[in-house]
Amino acid sequence: MVKNHWNEYAERFTETANKRMTLQCSQQMHSHMQLDHAHDVLEVAAAGGLGSLDIVQYLLVGRSTLPEDIKKTLTVTDLSPVMVGLAEKNLSGAGTENVEIKCKKANGQNLTEVATGSVDRYVAGLCLQLTPDPDAMLREASRVLTADGIAGFTIWGSPDRSGMFTIIPAVNKELGFEENAGKHSFFTLGKDLLSLRKRFALAGFKNVQIWPCQCVVELWSAEDFAKYEHKVYSISSRMTR
Repeated sequence: MVKNHWNEYAERFTETANKRMTLQCSQQMHSHMQLDHAHDVLEVAAAGGLGSLDIVQYLLVGRSTLPEDIKKTLTVTDLSPVMVGLAEKNLSGAGTENVEIKCKKANGQNLTEVATGSVDRYVAGLCLQLTPDPDAMLREASRVLTADGIAGFTIWGSPDRSGMFTIIPAVNKELGFEENAGKHSFFTLGKDLLSLRKRFALAGFKNVQIWPCQCVVELWSAEDFAKYEHKVYSISSRMTR
C-alpha cells in the first residue's frame, strides 16, 4: 500500500512539495553531516533525487576533503520504483570519475543488500514518521553504519510549528467535517523528543542531536495557499489521506 501510494504520487510530489518545501530541510541536514569527509553514502527514501543532487556536491573534487584518488559512492534508494526512475533521470550525468552514483529500489526497514558497517553516512529525509515500523528502520540504519559513521533523519516536528500540515484539519474541524479533522499520526515522533531519543538509543545510536528546522512555503495569501494545496494533492489523494 505504501509503495503504491508513492508510485502514484511520485511526479506530483517531486514537482510540488519536494521542490518547493521539503528540499529545504534536506539541505540543512546535509550541511551538518560532514559529507565532505564521506566515502560511502547511503540515502534511503530519496524520492526523485533532488536532495541527492545536493549530497553529490559535497563529494566532488574541490569540496570533498578526501584525496582526489579516493573514489566516493552515493547509493540512492527508494521503496517506489517510480521514484527510483525519477532519481535516475535527475541524477543522470551527476556522477564523475571520482563519484559513483547508484540508484536502487530498497526498503529502509530491511536493507538486505547493504552489508553491516559498510557506509559512513546514512541519509533519510521525512521517512521515519511514514514507515510502518520506525524502530526497524532505526535498527537497520545503525547496522549498516560504520562505527564512526553519521546518520541524518528529518521528520515531521511538533504540530504547533507546522501550519502546512495542520491548517487543513483545522478548517475541516471548523466546518464540522469529522474526517481528516484530527492531528495527523505523522506528528507522533516529533511531539515526544524524549521518547524519540530513547528509540535511537535502543537502536544502537550513541550520540543524538535534535533541532527544529522550519521549511517555508513562500505564499502570501490564502488564495495562493489554496492553489498550492490543489497542486500538491489531487482530489483522489485528499479523499484517501
